[in-house]
Amino acid sequence: MTDQYIETSVSGLFDLENPDSIVSRTQGKFKSAILTVPEDLLSLPEGVLRKKVTPSASLNTIRMRFWYEYQKSCEIGCKVRNADLWTGVCSDLYFYKTVLRSPLNLAWILCPVRSYEDNLQDIMERCMAKMQDILALPIGKINKDGKEVLDTAAANVILKTYKLMDDRINGGAVQRIHEIKEIKQTEIAAQPQEVLDNKLAEIELKLREKELNGRSIAIPQVVPADKS
Repeated sequence: MTDQYIETSVSGLFDLENPDSIVSRTQGKFKSAILTVPEDLLSLPEGVLRKKVTPSASLNTIRMRFWYEYQKSCEIGCKVRNADLWTGVCSDLYFYKTVLRSPLNLAWILCPVRSYEDNLQDIMERCMAKMQDILALPIGKINKDGKEVLDTAAANVILKTYKLMDDRINGGAVQRIHEIKEIKQTEIAAQPQEVLDNKLAEIELKLREKELNGRSIAIPQVVPADKS
């Protein structure tokens, strides 16, 4: 399932002149139901709407399916099949009697799905803002003698937050892993072929021992290279 979806404005939902509008690409009871959804619900941001709906896993799946099927219908020039939205998720009775009769449920389904990358970026920006708030916290506190001393707990939190931000900016562990891999590859390439052959033979012998102790899979015996 693709993570790119066609952006649709509220007015574009019901544009009968546009063959790729949602109302033009839907049919039957689903089409009739979405025409009854109040515009004020359709205009709500995703975060606000989520709090109002508190969608279930099934409703989220129906929403994802709808936008996938809608995009596909625009690409191949057909209408969205209602059965493709609920089959394997819920019963047709539940879909038509419960989902389609709730303006909130329908508004949630019609709310455009953002890509995974966009959602991740939004989360990262929120986290970075919180980290900045943490870094601005005071690290001093007044002890029982009325003197200002270092608040070690706050200082540790600030240091950990700084480390996370530094890793985010400079690569951190991921960058070090790549450096280690490059070093390992350089070391291997620098070793004589005879040493590499012997190491490979040792590995294959160990694998053979494990296979003999477990599965009955025949592995040809490998004889280490003659060091003479």
